[in-house]
Amino acid sequence: MLVGKPPYDKENLLPMAAEQVVTPGQEDVTARFLDQCFAIQYSYTGFDEDSGTGADMLHSKGMLIIPPPGYWSPDPAHQGLHLACSREDLKTLSRWKSRRERDALPPQMLSTGSLRVKDVLLPGRLGAMPIAELHKRNMDTDGDDAFVYAGYPALAGHIRRVIEARQARRGEERSLKPPKTAHPATDERGRYHAGRAREILAEQRGGCCWVKPPRWRCAFLHNRTSSARPWRDA
Repeated sequence: MLVGKPPYDKENLLPMAAEQVVTPGQEDVTARFLDQCFAIQYSYTGFDEDSGTGADMLHSKGMLIIPPPGYWSPDPAHQGLHLACSREDLKTLSRWKSRRERDALPPQMLSTGSLRVKDVLLPGRLGAMPIAELHKRNMDTDGDDAFVYAGYPALAGHIRRVIEARQARRGEERSLKPPKTAHPATDERGRYHAGRAREILAEQRGGCCWVKPPRWRCAFLHNRTSSARPWRDA
């Protein structure tokens, strides 16, 4: 089976071994669970109500799975929790000055904000891959579709041989996609810089109505062994 995500400026379409692929029909627990779930691609903007008088503003985005009834954790510590997401989903937080200090985030946070649903995925459209396999393909879980090609063993073998031959004759590979960056809004001289224009240019050169928002109890997860994402058959 081949799994990938365009653009194909590098080897983003790669084969997966047959023993790594399972389906709900094979009684795999993860596959059966995801097959029953709705999911939403979301973005959330709000305030950390636990941060004191000057509440920190935050923004996060990613994919959220809506578990079927009866699947939410019975742990008493999780009762009253409305949303659980990866720490990687959190993109900005007011108190971050020089870097994204995700390792310093509290386990839970009371937040007032606005949750925007960008897309809804129906049951049967979700899959899971090890994070290492996602990184090989420059994939994430922000809502990009994964393309799956099944039943093409000759094509998968050809791609594997081509990749091995290229790796044997070239050095470090580089993606044409500008890298994601996070930097302070002001430089060392106190000058304000908006956006990522400097980083992108340096890389290319070679170097609505307001309503009262709800209050959410959020939890941030440290590690994930796999990452769920939408699938598209091709």
